[in-house]
Amino acid sequence: MSAEKRRAIASKGGRAQGKNNNPANFANNPGRAAKAGAKGGKAKRANNKIS
Repeated sequence: MSAEKRRAIASKGGRAQGKNNNPANFANNPGRAAKAGAKGGKAKRANNKIS
């Protein structure tokens, strides 16, 4: 299969998923993204404490 044909097939998959078809995508829920960022920041700070 040619590189051009593979590229065309792969791009269809990305467009088919789309932003509206993926509820787990942070772009669809900025509040969820903010919570995840805060959770990651807390975990990072907890791991860096000096004992």
